[in-house]
Amino acid sequence: MIIPEKAVTAITLNPCIDRTLTIESLSPGGHHVAANVQETVAGKGIDVNVVLRHLGIPTCAVGFDFVQNGTPVALFLEQADIPFAGLSIPAPLRVNTKIFAASERQMTEINCKGPALEAREADAFLSLLDTVLPNTEILVVCGSVPPGIPSELYKTVIETAKSHKIRTILDATGTLLKKGLEACPDVIKPNIAELELLLGTRFDSRESCLAACRKLIENGVDTVCLTLGDDGALMVTKDAAWYSQGLDIPVRGVQGAGDSVVAGICAAMLKTEDRQEWLRSGIAAAHGSLIREGTLLCEKRAYEEFLLRIPVQSL
Repeated sequence: MIIPEKAVTAITLNPCIDRTLTIESLSPGGHHVAANVQETVAGKGIDVNVVLRHLGIPTCAVGFDFVQNGTPVALFLEQADIPFAGLSIPAPLRVNTKIFAASERQMTEINCKGPALEAREADAFLSLLDTVLPNTEILVVCGSVPPGIPSELYKTVIETAKSHKIRTILDATGTLLKKGLEACPDVIKPNIAELELLLGTRFDSRESCLAACRKLIENGVDTVCLTLGDDGALMVTKDAAWYSQGLDIPVRGVQGAGDSVVAGICAAMLKTEDRQEWLRSGIAAAHGSLIREGTLLCEKRAYEEFLLRIPVQSL
């Protein structure tokens, strides 16, 4: 395995098979016929890897490779031409089911936790991570972890990356996000539900969301990108803030849209320090995924077209 220099390295510790079914409308307890069914290897970090690969940006995957029923993660990444530093785990790969209701543009998710592991697997992962950090420009720390992996792991990972002067993006939820924040990552990308869970309150306006983001910045985070679903996204720093509603586009799938935002931010971070452009790039990548069905993710041509059109306003 050859890790490209100045790569965006993305962590996936709890990969999965995403099985996405597209139906017209979801009626609980009713009978449905899927118009389209797609299956792919996924995980937040893997989604980031795939989008970056589509954009022609050097990227590397690092994480657990569940091998009880073969090596689907390693094989998928090999076929996608994405270098993979994987720690073999003799357990089955989890399967997540996604139901996309096209008329409501709404995704219903049924996710499995994954097989239980032990703390020693976390230690082995940290040793593996050390082998890819020398070639890493940005480290994306994202997604869930299997049961048994310590909730402090992301905090340790971010601290390790910072000791190597590597910039970090954290995209996690619950305790992983809360503890990861203690290491002061450079960028965090919660969605509105994750922010509400983190701070224990509901936000009903853009102004209240902006205030919450600034509260996180006061505690050491440099930049917050808060995604608001159909209401767009905010990019917030200590001294400035920007908002993008995005464009009115046909939404054919929502799986991986948030991960695409992260990939778009990474793409911009490699070129500029202008946070406004980080937001524009993130939304452009998300749009590139939203127009594709099921689990299909943003491609370069769509990203470049949207990048010229995404509106961003200063707040």
